[in-house]
Amino acid sequence: EWYDSANQRYIVECDAVQHYGGGYPETFEVIFYSPAVYPTSTGDGVIVIQYKTVSAPWLSTTGIENAAETIGIQYLHNGVYDGAAAPLAAGLAIRFTTESPIDPTIWLVADDSWTDDTAGGDGDHLNEPLETIDITALIANRGTSTAAGVTGTISTSDPDVTIVNDTAAFGDIGAGGSSSNASPFVVTISGEPSDETVEFDLHLSSASTRDYDTWEIITITLTLNGTGIDEPEDALLAFGLRQNAPNPFRDGTRIAFVLPTASHANLEIYNVAGRKVASVIDRELAAGEHSVAWNGRDTNDREVPAGIYFYRLQAGQNESMKKMILLK
Repeated sequence: EWYDSANQRYIVECDAVQHYGGGYPETFEVIFYSPAVYPTSTGDGVIVIQYKTVSAPWLSTTGIENAAETIGIQYLHNGVYDGAAAPLAAGLAIRFTTESPIDPTIWLVADDSWTDDTAGGDGDHLNEPLETIDITALIANRGTSTAAGVTGTISTSDPDVTIVNDTAAFGDIGAGGSSSNASPFVVTISGEPSDETVEFDLHLSSASTRDYDTWEIITITLTLNGTGIDEPEDALLAFGLRQNAPNPFRDGTRIAFVLPTASHANLEIYNVAGRKVASVIDRELAAGEHSVAWNGRDTNDREVPAGIYFYRLQAGQNESMKKMILLK
């Protein structure tokens, strides 16, 4: 512990702290800033957690809470990040403040993703064992300036896939516009996947701003009973709505679904009273697997209360609904 009197900061260092049960040492500092020197509109002090090493985020819970453990802000829990959180990494920091964020002039987010097994599989639009699949992501720019020369790189620690091509270009994305990668990300699925979901970290950057980059998450759903080799005609792509993951969730979740043909899709969220609270998708989509995020906010970008919600997908003559649980 050290009081930095020159800069009015109180610093607590955690050096090589092991996880419960031993192993995976983490080294980081927690810095408390004096609100008298670093004022905020609410009078609360800023807290920063900065990392020297990050060994095992899949075993970590990161955030802050009050002494009574009744109010808190959760950044990470056992590998599941808040919907707006970037992955922890050595050399990065988390800043907790009551000041409202300023929307950046460039603000890139992953709005949708889909897959295609035409080139490296049997062409039935299912992600099956031993297939090589192409992944396309739709990136939106919610900022006020054009993001020029946008590129993306995917990575994952999931052993169920091997990445063949990890980099793709999205070109220029104007303010309020969107773009998908011109050439796909490419991955190969293992012969015996352990589960139905693979999550990728997507690192996005733009040449418009020298150091601009951000992280998003895209997810693909695997079909475990397939083989990647010629399937009978009646086993081809069928309409399907997957269970959201994670579920229950706190700040964000992803919803995956399959479209047998290109069609206009509507994905909407309803509360237990049957009132629509959010519209996640309302546009034309290609055939295949899709995965989209819902951040637990309504159509006016307000946080919805904890409880049970229903999500309904309509596409062409097909319709399906499932239940999910939002925690706080």
